Amino acid sequence: MFARELAAAGARVEHRVLPESSHGLLNRPHEEAFTTGVEAIAGWLQSVPGREPLQRSGSGGAAPTPPAARPAAGGVTA
Repeated sequence: MFARELAAAGARVEHRVLPESSHGLLNRPHEEAFTTGVEAIAGWLQSVPGREPLQRSGSGGAAPTPPAARPAAGGVTA
C-alpha cells in the first residue's frame, strides 16, 4: 500500500477509505463520492501545520501564498 511506503519514508500520512467510492473518484464530479473526497482532502490540507487557511473560490479573498520550497526526502526540491 502506498500509504505505508510514504510513512516509512517519513512523510505525514493520513489514510482514509471511502467505502462508497471506487478508484478514480476525483474524475467523476457528478458522483457523491467526489464531494466526499474533495471535502476530505480540503480538511486534511487545513490541518497541515504551517499552512495558511484555505479559502473557497469566489470568496473574494486572495489565494494563500504557497510556503517556500523545501528539500523533499532525498534532498530533491520540488
